[in-house]
Amino acid sequence: MLQPPEQLELPPVIPPPNGDLSDVPDNETKKGLVDFTGPDASNRILFINIGFFKYGTADKAHAGSIFLSLILIVVAFSIMVIGLYSANGAWLEKVLSLVWSAFLFVVGVSIGRGQSDKTD
Repeated sequence: MLQPPEQLELPPVIPPPNGDLSDVPDNETKKGLVDFTGPDASNRILFINIGFFKYGTADKAHAGSIFLSLILIVVAFSIMVIGLYSANGAWLEKVLSLVWSAFLFVVGVSIGRGQSDKTD
């Protein structure tokens, strides 16, 4: 049953913090603020900078799986372009299914590895 507008409850308003607040994070806060997209990131393994998109990581397994998945996507698109000019389409379906399975496996490792790091 709908209530009239004057009887609806509004969510509580959370007041902003007050007092002497600093813009400089303390040592404990800095531990969670590692920026792997900056120019001076320490222990960075992978860095992708496409202008509008930046990504960096220090996890070797995660970086490797992202790199392999990017290669497999390029291979899949190349096979599809080659398949456009092929008279026999049966091989295209088989090869694309193999590449797609490998891509899904590598992406699964990438996502799973990233998730397991968060639970440690």
